Parts: sequence; structure tokens; C-alpha cells
Amino acid sequence: MEERRFRIHPQMLYQVIVAQAGTPAKALLESVMNSIDAGASRVDITLSKSGYTVKDDGKGFAGEQEVVDFFETFGTPHQEGDTRWGKFRMGRGQGFAFATNRWRTATFEMFVDIKNKGLSYDFRKDLPFVPGCEIVGQWYQQPDDRYLNHWHESLREFCAWCHVPVWINGTKVSKNPADETWTLETPEAWIKLTGNSVLQVYNLGVLVRDYSRSFVGVGGIVVSKQGLAMNMARNDILLSQCQIWPKIVKDLKSLATDNILKGKRQDEDTRRYLVSLVKSKEHSLAEIRNWKIFSDTQGRHLSLVQLAKNSLPIVFLPKDDRMGDILATRKLALVLTNETLDRLNLASPEDFKQWLVDQVSPSDDYSLRQNLASQTFMSAQEAETLLGNRSYLSVADNELTKQELAALRTLRNARLHSHLVYLMRRNTECSPRQLRAGSSEEALAWTDGSNFIWIDRKMLKEVGQGGLNGVVRVLAILVHEYLHNENDTGSHYHDFEFYEAFEHIWINQGLGDLAGFTLNQYLKEAEKLNVPVSKRVVAAAYPDQSV
Repeated sequence: MEERRFRIHPQMLYQVIVAQAGTPAKALLESVMNSIDAGASRVDITLSKSGYTVKDDGKGFAGEQEVVDFFETFGTPHQEGDTRWGKFRMGRGQGFAFATNRWRTATFEMFVDIKNKGLSYDFRKDLPFVPGCEIVGQWYQQPDDRYLNHWHESLREFCAWCHVPVWINGTKVSKNPADETWTLETPEAWIKLTGNSVLQVYNLGVLVRDYSRSFVGVGGIVVSKQGLAMNMARNDILLSQCQIWPKIVKDLKSLATDNILKGKRQDEDTRRYLVSLVKSKEHSLAEIRNWKIFSDTQGRHLSLVQLAKNSLPIVFLPKDDRMGDILATRKLALVLTNETLDRLNLASPEDFKQWLVDQVSPSDDYSLRQNLASQTFMSAQEAETLLGNRSYLSVADNELTKQELAALRTLRNARLHSHLVYLMRRNTECSPRQLRAGSSEEALAWTDGSNFIWIDRKMLKEVGQGGLNGVVRVLAILVHEYLHNENDTGSHYHDFEFYEAFEHIWINQGLGDLAGFTLNQYLKEAEKLNVPVSKRVVAAAYPDQSV
């Protein structure tokens, strides 16, 4: 019998080198970590379009044999405890993937050009002595300003909490965590809570990854004091092997629960975190019964106890759905959002009902369990039948009262309408639409998204009776409808960009002056049609004159 050893093909080593790093910033972080592992008291980086340098005052390579063992050979393991991060001396290869590398240390120079020389490198010795280690890289592909700035900012973030000073282009970018103030300090980590939606995790000062706040219930920064078990790319924690991380998570969850119980801000991440706690069975019914993890289409959030008191049929609809607003306003149904099902990872109302019952055992609270089990559900189609005729009627001008007609003519005023469209075009694609009167029990206004906007007769009365406040409300509705570029009589969803555009137009574009012009124009139209106008409206139009 013959005993043989496994081998690795050189091409595999080449792929390990060039495929380790996702970005130059990550490759430079490896150089920073190597410098600190080598005992450096300071690391200086310069970053430019042509390349980069990394310079430290660490121990460098003491002799030629160390160059062979620790530079030339990939995979030589570190001795346990002799470094903060290093394990198998693989990280330096990340820099080879993006640039030629010229290393100077002691009396040696190593030049690496992996794209042209492959796995060979040039070695020189007996050169003038250089303390520590200096790496000069020349990019294979020169970056533009956008990429260079991105690498710079990423590297700042990656090494933000290194205990050894790190300087980039002459600016110190790292802080020693021991010198900072933290929300909580434990034997395992420094923890700082912020209002951020992510939790940044640093392993001994260098960034590992971000976790969504829904993972542990808080956003902020964690800097471990002890090494976390990492994957080879050092961008994730080996959860099955790490003994430190579970202790940190326990402290984070305790902080998160304290914040929730104190009534701190709750959002979607918070509610998803609470759902994860409910599913984990880590908390008793007495604790979870009042957690608000169910959301309705009107923006309210309900607990198990509140849901158990519900006497209306339950229907699931998309948030901002018009039908949901009407069902809720008329108290025909409790309208929960489809996002609630997604939050609970449930596929249907039937699954939701069973999930509710499963959260409460008869021995814990028999009455609560029974009330949850007795909840009734209906489909969207069944809910629609409760509304009867959901009509959006167009009303001809000759069907309007004189007051309504005066208001509509005011809003159709060429100067007013042109100015409104002009303001819209500065923020979004927009073309003029014809204004018509309408009648609906569901909406104050609606649009087909391209040609027409209908304004409900109730809002036309606002122009003539509501004074300046009434005009402002009507103009806000017109802006709202112009921002819809599709028919909005069905689903009525507003994303962040919609609200951002609305806020910018309404707050920043001087619509207050437009409201004053509109009210003055209404007085003229009312006079033409012999429509009486109250003294309050006249006073609002001419605030500097006695009436």
C-alpha cells in the first residue's frame, strides 16, 4: 500500500488570490489588518487615481526565510494568539487582484504583477534598509472620481474602530473604542445604540457586516473586544462556531426589549423583530400580549389583546387601498395589511387565524384564545360586495350650483393652472390635465393619470366656504393627483419618492402665494355669477383691509 497526499493545482491558487476581494477597499483593509497584526503603531494609506501606498512601522519581514514562509507561501497558519485577525496568511492576495504590488521591507523588495506574470514574482535583496513595510500599488484599471471616492469612504468605514491609528490621505479615520462613550460595555463588546436602520458589527475594530435592525431589534454599532469566528472572506460570522457572538446578541436583545417596553419608536424593523421573538417562544404570553405587531390600512398597529376585542370581519388588503379606507371608515371590516401576513411569513388568512390560536394555550388565557379563535375572515371579493356601487361619477358643469361652478372656473384659471403645472414639471414629468367636477363616496379627487382630474363637489365647496385654509386643502389635493401618473381609483399606493416629491412641491415652491391668488380669483368668479360670499372669505382674501 502507498500513502499519498492531496495537492492543489496552481490555477486554483490563482483563483483564490484574484477572487477573494470584492473591492479594492476590502483589499486595502486586509493590508491594514496585516500591518496591525505585525505590531504597527500607525498605518498610513494614500489613495489616488494611479494607485495607492500602505506604510506601517510594524516588524516587517525579519529575514529571507520569512519572505519564503509568509509572503511566497499562501496558507501558512499563524500560531494561536499571535495575531488579532490573521489565520492562514491569505489576505495579502486580495491586493494582487487589483494592482501591481511592490513591497519594501527590511532589505528586501518583492514585485508582484499577477496579471502578466501569474504566480511568479520578482525578488530583490541587499537593498537599503526600510523599517516596517511599505506597499506601492499601481491599478490595473484606473478608477474615475466616483469609484475612487467610493473606495475611500468604504475604507474609512471598514477601519473606523481600529485601536491603532489609521490615516488616509493625511486624515485620521479610526477611533480607539476604549476612548469613546458607549450605551453598554461588556467583557465581549462595546455597544452603541443609534436610530439607524442597521446594526454595524466590527470584529476587533474592523467592519464585518451590517444586520437589519429587524434581526436584533436595535440599530447602531457593535465593536467586539474578542475575536469573532469568521468565514475566510471575513465578511460574515460563523454562527455555528462563534462562542462570543451569542453573548453579544443576548445583550442586544435585552437592550431592544427595554427600548420597546419604554415605548421608544417602533417601525417595520421593530415589528419584525417582535414577531421573531414571538415565534422563538422566548417570552411569555404576559409579555407579548400587548406587543403591536399587526397593522391595518389606516396606519394603526394592534396587539393580540386588541385583535381579540375586534367584532368586525377581518380582510387583508394592500396598504393605501381605497376600498380598505372605505371599509374601515364605515366600520364594515377590520382591514389588515398584506404586509402583516408577510411580516409573519404566512400565506393566507386561514394561516393567520391558525397562527393566532397557536400563540395562546388554553392554560395561559382561555378567554383570549377563544376570542382569537372566533375571529371571522372574508376575501377581498366578499368585502367589495359590502360596498355596493363603488362609483366615480363625472358631473357636467351645467349640473353644478353657481358656487360650485365659480370654484371650478377658478381652478381652471389659465394662469393658476399653468403655474401649478410649471411647478410640477420642475419635480416630475407632468402634462396639463383638464379639471372636471365629480361625485364619489370614496375620494375627494381622482385622476386617470394622463388627461383628466376630477374634483369631488365637496371640495369645490371648500374653495368658496373654507377661506384660505379651504383653498390650501384643494391645491394640495390637485398636487397629489398630478403626482399620480396612473389611474388611482383602485390601488392607492404612495412610495417614498411620491411623498418626497409632494413635500418638495408643497413646502418649497411658494404655494402659499398661489393660494392667495386662487382665493382672489374665486371672488371675481363669484361676482360674475352673483354668488354671495361670506365676510370671512373676503377677509381672508384681503387681510389688510377692513371688511
